[in-house]
Amino acid sequence: MSGFSVKIKIDEILKVEEGENQQGEAWKKVQFLGTEIEGDYPKQVGFDMFGAEKVDKFIEYNSVGKEVEVFFNPSSRVWKDKIYHNRDAWRVINSGAQAAGANAAPVPVEDYDDDLPF
Repeated sequence: MSGFSVKIKIDEILKVEEGENQQGEAWKKVQFLGTEIEGDYPKQVGFDMFGAEKVDKFIEYNSVGKEVEVFFNPSSRVWKDKIYHNRDAWRVINSGAQAAGANAAPVPVEDYDDDLPF
């Protein structure tokens, strides 16, 4: 299954969780919640991000209220006769920067005479 993406406005970033697995390797995880930007009936959706490097970059560059595009892989599993769903985010990019760059006014170039014949 290929990944999906959705544009959201970040509503909440939960506390970063850290620990060690049975082999003694450190892990890091953060969960965040956002509201869809596009669509007639925007929904809130939550994501998990796993991995120290990804989590550190997410925390450094994102905050509540920021508009981002989240790339994620959905998964589901059954446990004790209940179905549980995950949305594992693997990339988050600033959608506001792309929109601002696309709609930004051109920067004026100063007129100057360079004395060239052409």
